[in-house]
Amino acid sequence: MKLKEIMNEVNLPPEVKGITIKKTGSHKDDADHGWDVQTTTLYDIKNKSGKKIGELSYEDYFGNITGQIWGRDLPNIGGYGGGGTLQKLHRFFKSKTGQRWLEIARKQGKIK
Repeated sequence: MKLKEIMNEVNLPPEVKGITIKKTGSHKDDADHGWDVQTTTLYDIKNKSGKKIGELSYEDYFGNITGQIWGRDLPNIGGYGGGGTLQKLHRFFKSKTGQRWLEIARKQGKIK
């Protein structure tokens, strides 16, 4: 693990430490919308043991990153700082909004 990756995980909640994302595919939407072609990239979210626990979708035209983890929908995390998709996911879980999201997921028994 690189030092940068270790530093990104320092203040993460225990449920989030060690999660990874893996690109599973992409597709282009070239329909006539009046704008450029939009590419959507799909990712699986996996826990430490490699089990799939969610998925993400990144739309390059607007920069939206949406998805679900532990059976709960995530808000658009595209605005959580620079860096790649995993770094934005980490920043979301470090934020107050992400902390509250995790608290609700724990209470609902969604996190396993």
